Amino acid sequence: MGHRGRPIPERRGVLYNFDIDELLISNKEAIASELAGKGVVYFNSYNVPFVKPACETYTHKDFYYRFPEPKTTARKFVCKEDKVDVISQHATWRRSSIFLGGRMRRNKPDTCVSPSSYFLHFLGITTNWQPRLNKLEEVGTEGLVRDESHIHMMPGSKNGNTEGMAKGLVGEQ
Repeated sequence: MGHRGRPIPERRGVLYNFDIDELLISNKEAIASELAGKGVVYFNSYNVPFVKPACETYTHKDFYYRFPEPKTTARKFVCKEDKVDVISQHATWRRSSIFLGGRMRRNKPDTCVSPSSYFLHFLGITTNWQPRLNKLEEVGTEGLVRDESHIHMMPGSKNGNTEGMAKGLVGEQ
């Protein structure tokens, strides 16, 4: 029972923990299936470097080369609201049973990593608030992997055609 005899409402939401410069590459069925277990799914990532786009105003769709090796640190996650008690930028915690002292236990990312999904971290989508990281340093395509998995997912796209897409996400030069 909740406060003054009222029942506590059931928590049923799902949180997607990603930044504006990150895109999750997955599908609803895969995420739902993976969430059914522990209620938390972590994702490895691939950095998408700044390969000079064809136009001056650009967005995620204008970058389709990524580094070949996944990053297994700084993971992001999707979680069911009723399966976690505390979240931070890269981790989730669950309160243990009151009989075990009610301590917070961190969900171990290595035990919850999605085998079929990942996210792309677009280094060129930035306000350049951390200039020392050189995110806008141009790189060539040699040694990179072409990955267009996000193109067909973009709003307004039809088979990869993103003409007429909203111009709200523009990288700074």
